[in-house]
Formats: sequence, C-alpha cells, structure tokens
Amino acid sequence: PTLGWGGIEWTEENLIVPDGPTAGDPLTFTEEQAQFVLGLYEVDPYFVGPAARQRAFVNGRIIRRAVLSRSKGWGKSPLVAGLCVLEALGPVVLDGWDADGQPVAVPWREIGMKPKVQIVAVSEDQTANTWDPVLEMCREGPVYDNYAIDPMQSFVAVPDGLIEAVTSSGTSREGFRPVFSALDQTESWVQSNGGLKLA
Repeated sequence: PTLGWGGIEWTEENLIVPDGPTAGDPLTFTEEQAQFVLGLYEVDPYFVGPAARQRAFVNGRIIRRAVLSRSKGWGKSPLVAGLCVLEALGPVVLDGWDADGQPVAVPWREIGMKPKVQIVAVSEDQTANTWDPVLEMCREGPVYDNYAIDPMQSFVAVPDGLIEAVTSSGTSREGFRPVFSALDQTESWVQSNGGLKLA
C-alpha cells in the first residue's frame, strides 16, 4: 500500500508545470516519475492508526530517505518541488485505513505537526533548481487559491509552517525539525564546502 496515489492526485489538482512549453498546465508525472512517488510513499501494511497517539507521532511510512538521480531534463526539479509543496500542505501522513482497507492520509498539521519543509544545498545557486519551481507553482497554480499560503521571495508561508531554501553550515541547522528536506545537487557536497556536515 502507498499514499502515493493520493499525493499524485493532490499534485495534479493543485500544482502547475512551472516552465517550458506546457507551463501553466496541471503538473502530471511521467510513468517513471509516478513510480518514484508511489515507492517514496509506501506504507506499512500492518500499521495501526492513528498517527498521533497521546503526545507521540507514529510513522506508518516505510521510506525515510530516497535518492533521485536522473539525467538533465528528466524533470527532477519540478518533481521534487512538487513533493515539497505536497509535504507542506497535502495528505502525506498515514492515519489509518478506510472500510475497503485502503490507506487514509492527512496533512501534517492535522496531527499537530508544524509542516516545515526545506530545500537544502551548499550554495544559493544550487537551491534555485528546486526553489524557483516551488515559487512558480505556489504563485501561479491553483494551490494559491485553494490554501492560505503566502509565497514570498525567500520562503513560502503555509498554515502553521513554511517552505524555505537554506544554505548554511550543518551546525546552524542543528535542532531544526523539518517534516521534509530536499537535498539538492548532493554530488557536489564535500568536506571542503561543508556539505558532509550539512547532510
């Protein structure tokens, strides 16, 4: 079972293609991109909900880390940008099962978590790969009308949270509790530029 189908549907309903010949069209994924999303949001079939029990969060998702490595032009940046917005606003937390045995997802804020999403790289230029599509999707897509968001130049305010691009040393990120982090161009994260510590 996976929450990916709901995530794909949410993305198509709320986000747009940020640039190119189909700019402004609903953001739809290729078959390979959709397979990545379905795998990323795979859930434990034995999970017993709800996700929030007393003061604890019980994670039903199986995958905690993933790597997306494809050639230039494959659509990595729009896909990851879409996932960042999905994580900030959409149904991505397994909360139980419906009468047909299908997974039921809710947004982070519905279980009391502040949805902080970050796009991380060792330089501002590297964050732009994903950050620029996030801004375009949030400013021009249906998500702007459907949710109380405020897309600013340096962050997107979402209900009870934010999406931001960060470039800083690993020590200054200590203690920050994101629900989702997209690490961009990690092939250039090395010890000399602080990339290993940041990761």
